[in-house]
Amino acid sequence: MTITAEKNREGYWVLSDIIDGHLVTRRYLYYTKKQAINHFKRQIKRRTRPNYGESINEKEEDAFFDKNWKDASVMKRRKK
Repeated sequence: MTITAEKNREGYWVLSDIIDGHLVTRRYLYYTKKQAINHFKRQIKRRTRPNYGESINEKEEDAFFDKNWKDASVMKRRKK
């Protein structure tokens, strides 16, 4: 794993690497370089697990955010 870290003009840390022949790029704002690299490594590790790259935690997180997004959109409609 050879991670390339660059800071762009907007202040984001742009980290990229080639994983299984694919370019993977992530941008991090309000992180130090060390924090951004650690976060990138964790994301890559989670994405490259068995079960087509998804862990149970990701599925639970997606369900949580989907539910909250739907609840928020319902609340917006009710306020009008």
